[in-house]
Amino acid sequence: AFIVQQRPDVISFNEINNNSSTNNHPQIIADKLKAQTGQNWTYHWIQKTGLARGEGEAVMTRFPVDSVDDFLLSVSRSVAMLRVNLNGRNLSLFSTHLDHQSSTTRVTQVKQLVAWAASQPENRIIAGDLNGWPGTNEHKEMLKTYNDSWIVAKAAGTAVTFAGNPDGNSRDTRIDYIFQSKGTTGVSVVGARVFDLRDASGVRPSDHNPLIVTFRVD
Repeated sequence: AFIVQQRPDVISFNEINNNSSTNNHPQIIADKLKAQTGQNWTYHWIQKTGLARGEGEAVMTRFPVDSVDDFLLSVSRSVAMLRVNLNGRNLSLFSTHLDHQSSTTRVTQVKQLVAWAASQPENRIIAGDLNGWPGTNEHKEMLKTYNDSWIVAKAAGTAVTFAGNPDGNSRDTRIDYIFQSKGTTGVSVVGARVFDLRDASGVRPSDHNPLIVTFRVD
């Protein structure tokens, strides 16, 4: 219901399960979105170690998909990618989730991620849970070739968060990101927002606050 209300074009899912043909969470969500929006939603999912079933990452869109691909990072992590064309521009869209234990491992995974993403055409947008907050080595490594869209929106005065969360934290700190390649052309950040989905009892549908970034594609 939250997704339908926000009307996104692309969605990144982390730690999402595809356990069987009848318990495939990306497909269940895509079917429910179609039922509520009347639009077809296409996704690409990859299990974190390359298996056919289990937990992994997914990127989903309501746009026609030109191509899909995926890549396995070290230490049981993966990247899902799909490519769309909007206003005559290619958009290579990625979803990933990095290691939760070691900053050194995350730096290695970022280097692998950036190197593999470079094999896909511009314009590149990478979303996901880095498990590293701003200022960490893994975040600095991403910033060598990608812009942090929250920082871009904040500098423009278009980053919105909720009361008690001035830094736009997605968990205890800001670990969920949407990055835009510095090589993109004709694609610009309009704004970013972090949402508070706690109900009256303080319960959230996820242990992370969702992040939405709006891009303009000229």
